[in-house]
Amino acid sequence: MGDAVVHCGPPGSGIAMKIVNNFQGNVQAQVTAEALVLGARLGLSVERMVEVLSSSLSVNGFLTGYYPLKALAGDVEPGFALRLANKDLSIAVNLAGELGVPVDAGATAQACVEAACAAYGDNDVTALLDAAAEAAGIEPPRLARQ
Repeated sequence: MGDAVVHCGPPGSGIAMKIVNNFQGNVQAQVTAEALVLGARLGLSVERMVEVLSSSLSVNGFLTGYYPLKALAGDVEPGFALRLANKDLSIAVNLAGELGVPVDAGATAQACVEAACAAYGDNDVTALLDAAAEAAGIEPPRLARQ
């Protein structure tokens, strides 16, 4: 799954780290989709949005790597299915609730991801872009074909 092996602590720490990592990544996937759709609705080019957001504090792996390869290229075939992202977010949000840790942004993202699963659950997680575009009443933003 990854190149680095990082010791996270006693038994169970690796699973806890996986939950935290998946939580942050999947929240980023949702907010990245929303930002790109907002920018498209404002008339910004996808190429400029990726360029600017990738060189600012907004940078994230979904924006710089995964979205351009998948949904922004028109490919929503599952690499990592949206339904699995929903499962991962549900685990994290439920665990946070059990521990009394507020994760308001994560809970909101999880609700959005869960709603998108109805139509896009078997597609790639980047199909969140298509779900956000549909909710905004626009065509999903795509990179210009090179």
